[in-house]
Amino acid sequence: MKKHIFLILIFLFSSFNFFACSCSPNSLDASYLNSDFVAKIKILKKYKNTENNDFYKVDIKILDLYKGNHISSIYIYGDSEQPQDSACWIYTDVDDELIVYANKDDQVKIGACSRILILDNGKTYKFERVYSDEGRFVSEIKVLSALKKYNIEYVNNGKLNFDINCFLRLVNIDLINNDLPITKNDLAIYEFTLNSDNGIKKVKTLQGFNKKIDRRIKKIIKQQKWGNDFFKSNGFSKGTKSFITIYYEKSHNGVSYLRCKSM
Repeated sequence: MKKHIFLILIFLFSSFNFFACSCSPNSLDASYLNSDFVAKIKILKKYKNTENNDFYKVDIKILDLYKGNHISSIYIYGDSEQPQDSACWIYTDVDDELIVYANKDDQVKIGACSRILILDNGKTYKFERVYSDEGRFVSEIKVLSALKKYNIEYVNNGKLNFDINCFLRLVNIDLINNDLPITKNDLAIYEFTLNSDNGIKKVKTLQGFNKKIDRRIKKIIKQQKWGNDFFKSNGFSKGTKSFITIYYEKSHNGVSYLRCKSM
């Protein structure tokens, strides 16, 4: 009896490890900063996994390149012949259109926790896979096109640890109480540069809302400061750059507000 229980526990434990896939939230900003290659692509051809390799190769056509160099193939974590037999596997098919955020070591790879959008093409598979509708594709491309426009190419600058949401709540209260100025833009991008004492040396508006809103947001960003441990562990130095995107939206009752968001 004890032996049977022991075997059942082993099975459950191994099954949990096999199917479970835990990843931290990967916002567009953070994914972009931590990726070497960002592009909208189309799958032209895929190859079977080689022995003991968790990545399969696909030949691609780059439809729009936002960051990195032109390449003709990438490697994707998963099984090329199994739509989804693991929560971590990423299954793609020929003619799929995707927005991918990839990293490069010896090869350009999309990992289990990489940000990836697969355009819904109406196909059905034995196993469910996550699609993105055309509206989400359009929204993502709008932001990526803006980042490309301002030549943001730097990588891994710790954006995952920069959270401005709580400060935006304060500026929203202030702006709403004093009537939020009308702006034609619904997206703003602010670039900031670190100084040598872990603080922010300067903030630059790449694409703003208007002078009043931009001035207040830049003031809030400039007040931020990283602790010594964070600063040293990431190897930051004077002149390190990063950015943040902020959105201008309206709630259901028509009130305008600003927010950062993971798309």
